[in-house]
Amino acid sequence: MPKKPCKEIVFRKNDGEGSVSSYDIFVMGESVGKAVRKLTLVVEKEKPKTTWVLQLDDGSNSKEFNSVRLVRSHMLHRMMLGHWDTEA
Repeated sequence: MPKKPCKEIVFRKNDGEGSVSSYDIFVMGESVGKAVRKLTLVVEKEKPKTTWVLQLDDGSNSKEFNSVRLVRSHMLHRMMLGHWDTEA
């Protein structure tokens, strides 16, 4: 029977006074990067547009997502494609 890939992706929130909200991202217990909140002021609207920038330690380009949920989905997709060792 083949081993099933482990789906362990952990987001640890870094939230402190005076700091930008961000999440450290761990795959199989190893730090692989972080997701940082980015606010963009839009002239026509009162509220700024919030996006999340994924910054991986492996040097791949930063990507921007509308929510942390989409960042998590992207990370799961990358893991399933074999970018990290997924065997438990």
